[in-house]
Amino acid sequence: MKGISEPSDEQAMTIAQALYQEDPLADEWVSFAAEQLDRELSERWVHRAIEEGIQNLYRPPAPLIALFEQLEHIPLWLDESLLGVARQTVRRSGPLGNWLLVNVALMGGYRYEGVIQPLLLTGRLADYAPQRLADTTQFVQDVLSEEGLKRGARGYRAIIRVRLLHAHIRYHLRHHPQWSTEQWGAPVNQADMLATQLLFSLSYLITGRALGLRFNERESLSVIHLWRYVGVLLGVTESLLPSDEREARRLFYLIGMTQSVAGPEAAVLGRALHEVPQALAEGWVERVQAQAAMKIRAGVSRLFLGDEALCHLGVPLSAVSYAVIGVVPLIYTLEQVRSKLPGFTTVAAHLGGRWQDKYTQNLLKRSGKYQNR
Repeated sequence: MKGISEPSDEQAMTIAQALYQEDPLADEWVSFAAEQLDRELSERWVHRAIEEGIQNLYRPPAPLIALFEQLEHIPLWLDESLLGVARQTVRRSGPLGNWLLVNVALMGGYRYEGVIQPLLLTGRLADYAPQRLADTTQFVQDVLSEEGLKRGARGYRAIIRVRLLHAHIRYHLRHHPQWSTEQWGAPVNQADMLATQLLFSLSYLITGRALGLRFNERESLSVIHLWRYVGVLLGVTESLLPSDEREARRLFYLIGMTQSVAGPEAAVLGRALHEVPQALAEGWVERVQAQAAMKIRAGVSRLFLGDEALCHLGVPLSAVSYAVIGVVPLIYTLEQVRSKLPGFTTVAAHLGGRWQDKYTQNLLKRSGKYQNR
């Protein structure tokens, strides 16, 4: 990556070791709950801990105490004002932010073997694409909700659900006969979780700038800061998480050195994600709109991931990528105006956020219908 010096052997080794590191606190709770509690009771303990706080529960299980003491600890470096700036910064991107999340971050992640193997071994790769996209989009919106990371709030609850889901996946795959720790590392390991945080933060900043979005120093710092804290709540080792964009770029480079490219299964996932608009379309008008949306989405993917990656992912090459480049001057001009007129950033965040909320609600509704077909 441009501007990043060659990493030391020690730094490379740290990331390589992260491929075999899991989330001990969440894993211990999930193992305890699965082996000693019935499902209803374990879910009730978690729900009460989220809503009331672990210190207010009467004699909760020790593994649950350890997990929630970590979750409820507020890092000394956490700046609440930066979380608000990050919320505004991401939400003002509106549909552009959604395109970057889906067609660069998520699509690009499907190229790597360790990322897709848990999906492969749980089955129904293609059929679950609309629901996976809906769940991921909802997760991001929950994280970005007003004060969403406070105890009991939407984002906090969503993060804990995802963290425990990861622990359940590890619990079931750890002894799966087809899982190869030597080849892929631990299931949903520290390096993979760190890579996900970087895709949601650093990738957004880099690709957003390329399409004309402008971020001042505080805004770019806020996005990294937000996902650093989300990473802590998700169980990523705190020392691995970047504190600013420069550190994030270096980590992204280091992680890229450890990833192995996936086999033909990547095309199954990539194609399914690409075809979500078509899968959810109802009636001929929506099917026509879906075809147009897929061309735009493929154009964004091609612009940032390249032809070779798209062929690997089973996504048809789209000439719309050139049209996407054509709108960059317009976006840049609008951003110049926004940044100089008082109050326009707030208005942009309000309008962009409303679009993202409405899109997410519609996606959840449509994906639910799709799964019930």
